[in-house]
Parts: sequence; structure tokens; C-alpha cells
Amino acid sequence: MVLAKFVLPLCLLGLPASAAEPPVLSQEEEKPGGSIKLTRPDGTAIYVNPHAVAFVRGPLPGEQGHTTIVFASGAKQTVLESVEMIGKIMDKERGGK
Repeated sequence: MVLAKFVLPLCLLGLPASAAEPPVLSQEEEKPGGSIKLTRPDGTAIYVNPHAVAFVRGPLPGEQGHTTIVFASGAKQTVLESVEMIGKIMDKERGGK
């Protein structure tokens, strides 16, 4: 049991991960496969991994922006781009036309 007391903290600390992030591509580029750049309501950029998005919806009453992105984790982010624009961008990132 003494060993378990030390193993858990070591597991929680873990080793530094060097996970490669997907490349950020501009929406005008031809090659799909990167993060998409969107705009928060305050005008700052946010880069979204399209594979982490569960669904995209219009804003509910009381929400700012044009579109709310709901991630698979349940987290939400409101952005200024329209649902239609995000759909087109995501289609392009998935290799569609």
C-alpha cells in the first residue's frame, strides 16, 4: 500500500508531452487538415480543431455572437461567423468542396 501512495502522485505529474498540434491553415488555402480560425465576440481569434466539434448552432436568447460551437467535451464557444460559413469551412477542412 505504501507504493500506491507514491505511484499516484507520480502518475498525475506525468512527463511533459510533446504532442504535435494540427497545423493552422488559413481558410483560403487549398490543403485541408488543420485547425480553423474563428473570431470570438470580443474580436480575438480562436483556433478550433474541427474534430473536437460536436455540433454548431445559432445563438440562444441571451448569448452574444452569431454562432455557438459546442465541443465534444461539452464546452461552448460563441463566435461571430455564421453557421453557414462555419459549415463551409469545416467541409473544406474535411476535404469536401
